[in-house]
Amino acid sequence: MNNHFQEILNKAFEYEKALETSKVTIEENRKLWNAETNNLILGTFQGVAKNVPNLNWEIRKVDAMENLDILMLGFKNESSGIVGQVQGVFKFFAKVSGKLIYSQVYNGEIYVLIDYPHVEHHVERQQPKFIGKFRPDKITVDLVLNHINEFLEEMLGWESGTRKLIGFFNG
Repeated sequence: MNNHFQEILNKAFEYEKALETSKVTIEENRKLWNAETNNLILGTFQGVAKNVPNLNWEIRKVDAMENLDILMLGFKNESSGIVGQVQGVFKFFAKVSGKLIYSQVYNGEIYVLIDYPHVEHHVERQQPKFIGKFRPDKITVDLVLNHINEFLEEMLGWESGTRKLIGFFNG
């Protein structure tokens, strides 16, 4: 047996072990998410919305696909004040609000992102800001509160005009 074939056998064995470990980790992540973590995040979102009532909060849970849940905290969409005629009909264009997003991915880890506001058909949607990826057991109330604070800082920048140039569609 030559050295290359032995390397292939060794790599195949390592790959089998990695697959087994990965399957266990994915299952552990998913179980913890379902049993605790998504409720912790949702409860933290609800607590902030209740105790900071002066903002037009919206909390959404998207769980249409098993093991790919999404939790969002943001603000309700509102009128942008832009009105235009589209095929002879007046259309009111909405300002789609920003959102803090916790998205469960295929391996059971949680991606955290900030999605920026935009005005439909007039202000381009910016790339979401990636905050990080976390195992469900690493997500705590303090971490979620830190993310909410970062989200509010980003929204403050967007609303106060301190952000970079707003992109407008060209037609």
